[in-house]
Amino acid sequence: MSQELFNFEESMQKLEKIVKSLESENKSLEKNIQLFEEGLALSKNLQKHLKSAEEKIELLTVLWELVTADSVVDAYEENLYFKIAELIQIKRSTANQIKQQTT
Repeated sequence: MSQELFNFEESMQKLEKIVKSLESENKSLEKNIQLFEEGLALSKNLQKHLKSAEEKIELLTVLWELVTADSVVDAYEENLYFKIAELIQIKRSTANQIKQQTT
């Protein structure tokens, strides 16, 4: 999925469908192994993207703590915070939520 746009919800739905299929239907061992391998690959990819999201949130949390360390929020520092959020592909609304939770 290097060039593709990763869709977390779509991947979760695919994984849930695979799990239900493995639990409920009688398939050949070969088909079950194939489904298991697909599910495992999806699970690993989902975990990777979750870890990446957690790291981005941690980065913005630390940045906002740095911005507010001197108890004065400078417009330049705040603008830089939002610019970094944009660069790491975090929506402004999410960056605002992180900012509010950190304050």
